Amino acid sequence: MCTTTNNNNVTLGGPAHDVALDVAEIAMVGTGMGLTLNTSKCELIAHSDFSVKDDLLQSFTRVDISDTTLLGHLCSLDLFLTRLGLIDVRI
Repeated sequence: MCTTTNNNNVTLGGPAHDVALDVAEIAMVGTGMGLTLNTSKCELIAHSDFSVKDDLLQSFTRVDISDTTLLGHLCSLDLFLTRLGLIDVRI
């Protein structure tokens, strides 16, 4: 799994099941601290044909991998995500 943070932003990446568990834990711990995960600001970056089974992840804004940029450049994670069956979630 890949995790990066920046101020109040978190990026998670890895197998969908693992990401879903991590997001659920973040939401649960945040709730215990009086915080709420604003799912309207969360993004799920994956291929358009990627099937998401987790209800929480399904509530995120869906972004096709071909529409993403990394530091101003088109993302070249397409092959990586396809081969490993990974997704990227931005919270």
